[in-house]
Amino acid sequence: MMTLAMGSGAARLIGVASIPILTRIYSPEDFGALASFTVLVSMISPVLTLRYVVALPLPRRDGMAMNLMALSASIMGIMALIVTVGLWLLAPLLMGLLSMEVLVPYWWLIALGVTAAGVYELLSTWATRRKAYITIAKTEVLQSLSGSLLKIGLGLLALKPIGLLVGQVVARP
Repeated sequence: MMTLAMGSGAARLIGVASIPILTRIYSPEDFGALASFTVLVSMISPVLTLRYVVALPLPRRDGMAMNLMALSASIMGIMALIVTVGLWLLAPLLMGLLSMEVLVPYWWLIALGVTAAGVYELLSTWATRRKAYITIAKTEVLQSLSGSLLKIGLGLLALKPIGLLVGQVVARP
């Protein structure tokens, strides 16, 4: 438990340490787009696997757990396809209804972020089953560092707000 806490704490510290730099690079409007993006991805992500991944640590035998993982991955693939096609066809309408028009050009990144979050949840739950806590902690730190560096680098290249959004997809554990 201490390993996970230290990894998560280090990842959070990296994110917090990057904030003073990011606030010099990006505008408040860019951070508003990031907040909308994060909320939307966080709301859709649990639907992707229908939360079957939560049951991965429960079976006693790895064979049953592997079947559950295959089921979760299959459901995730189908749901990711539905979300992607839905956003492709209806992004302007849906974003308009949610007052998130700023995200219309980034509909594809929302689909990618939702899928990445689902894949990470699936793999980290499997790693929890295998008691690979050091791997989970290292992954969180690496994701946070990569995401923060990406946000800074893309911001310096004047890719705004997409730099924040892409960095969030990478950094999101």
